[in-house]
Amino acid sequence: MMQSRAYQAYQKTRVQTANPANLVLMLYQGAIDRLVTAERALSEGSWEEANRVLQKTQDIILELMVSLDTSRDGEFAQNMVQLYEYMYYRLVRANVQKDGAMIAEVRGMLEELLTTWREAMALAREGESEAVPVDVEA
Repeated sequence: MMQSRAYQAYQKTRVQTANPANLVLMLYQGAIDRLVTAERALSEGSWEEANRVLQKTQDIILELMVSLDTSRDGEFAQNMVQLYEYMYYRLVRANVQKDGAMIAEVRGMLEELLTTWREAMALAREGESEAVPVDVEA
């Protein structure tokens, strides 16, 4: 019990101190982990556990959706909203129909997004390290 509270405190601090890019990374990973749990629960016939975990994953998808700024990021953000809406819809259907294939479909999409996000973060870090310093005294 004590270990669980310590871990929860650690996770809370980790989320509160994460930069936005790392927070998205954590959300993707958390959703993927929960979908793996949901798939296992379904295969074991643990409907209540599958339902609980799928609802938490739906909450993560909603958080990703509302964090998008469609006025600033335009078409890209609109496309991501549509993708997240699709994922959310598939998870609702998977939960109602107890369909592991739908869960696997969404997990695969999130795994692709996670990989792409990691690559984008690596490129951004690489670009920052190659930036030419500005001489402010000139």
